[in-house]
Amino acid sequence: MELTGRRFPLVHDPVSLLTESTREETFTLELPRIDGVIDAAEIHHNYRGHVAITKGRMTVDLYQDEGSRRRPLSWNGEDTSLQKDTPATR
Repeated sequence: MELTGRRFPLVHDPVSLLTESTREETFTLELPRIDGVIDAAEIHHNYRGHVAITKGRMTVDLYQDEGSRRRPLSWNGEDTSLQKDTPATR
């Protein structure tokens, strides 16, 4: 699954904040299936939460373990999932 979105410049880089606008960024998740609820442990050992895909709608609710804290992925949220042809499926 590829998640694509517009991202803001990094806060700790004041030069980029002044010279750049948003930029497009892509995050790739290897999912074991494209329908149903997928537990985070099926995606990555350091993730908690889940991804739910139902009738073309996708909800990402994933967190990374950082010691005793859970940090939400910035890609969390709901969106429409679109199937993309890859060379292997053509």
